[in-house]
Amino acid sequence: MVPLSEKRHRLYPSEIPEVILGLRLRLIQLLEEKNDPEKAQLAFRCLHRLLEENPGRPKYPEFSWEYLSYYVYKGEEHILNRLEEMKKTKLVD
Repeated sequence: MVPLSEKRHRLYPSEIPEVILGLRLRLIQLLEEKNDPEKAQLAFRCLHRLLEENPGRPKYPEFSWEYLSYYVYKGEEHILNRLEEMKKTKLVD
């Protein structure tokens, strides 16, 4: 049996919208606390990868609480629009 840490996890298209919204909620929680930048950066990177459609290695913006706040709150419309685009192009269910 392959250890869980060595297994590559995949998301089904129907799971992606909920994962994106869940990551956004988690980031809001971490922003309120602002005491764990490592967890915030990890969740942000996951969200960034799910929302971006560029092939290859992702290029992440520099992490800061200010940027994260802007991305999560001011970027909510972008996140929701991206989910709609993904549904239209059948990337998600």
